[in-house]
Amino acid sequence: MVSLPKTFIAGAALLLSTTAMSSAQDADSLRHRVLQMSHATRINEPWEKPWHMRVSFQLYDEKGKASESGELEEWWAGLQLWKITIQSPSYSGTTLENQDGDFRTKTAGLIPVRIRALEADLVYPAPMTEDLGAMTPHLHHVQSESSELDCIQLTQPVPPGIPIYFANYCLDSKDDSLKEIYSDKPWRMIRSQLTSFRGQSVAFSIKIQAGKRITESADIENLTDLVVESGLFSPTSDMTGVTDLHRIRVVRVP
Repeated sequence: MVSLPKTFIAGAALLLSTTAMSSAQDADSLRHRVLQMSHATRINEPWEKPWHMRVSFQLYDEKGKASESGELEEWWAGLQLWKITIQSPSYSGTTLENQDGDFRTKTAGLIPVRIRALEADLVYPAPMTEDLGAMTPHLHHVQSESSELDCIQLTQPVPPGIPIYFANYCLDSKDDSLKEIYSDKPWRMIRSQLTSFRGQSVAFSIKIQAGKRITESADIENLTDLVVESGLFSPTSDMTGVTDLHRIRVVRVP
């Protein structure tokens, strides 16, 4: 039996230790990039100043043809102080939340999931926990039309038989701006017309796809600072208190 020199064994052990440390650091770096991106794309952080947003949106049918257009307007002054008004052929009404509770136009039901999800995609496109330590990052590179993207997927063990689709966050390799989110569902959100609003990266245009078929799209027509006037977040006479508002706070899960 040939014995290896002790110096070789020690060197190999050091190499393995260094490689493991480097791998752990790389994983931490990828998790940090994703979390930083999540914060950089939100405009509803608790410390954000009030804002007003007006959005035009388009829904598409199962054949990918435009089926409905509408407008969404939102006034935001806090996580529990906001108002959304929607005007479209299939749904019209106002929903608001203030210190007294939740209110909605009497003749309106819950905001349709597809429309509410579009609002969430614009305001908070990459929701996630603050602690990503349990997630395993996977990096691959994708060449887009204008730049190279670093697509980072965060996964974790799941029980057998449970269909969970982990999102891939595609960041511009130059500035880490979020360009796309996709999963194997298949589902994809494409973000364009990226604009800085108070230092946050906001997509003024988004497109949602199921496979190659467009399902929804939205464009921000206006996003500005908001001066909160008296009565802005008070329910009007045509509104009533509701207890099901939590059901419309949709966070799209790829």
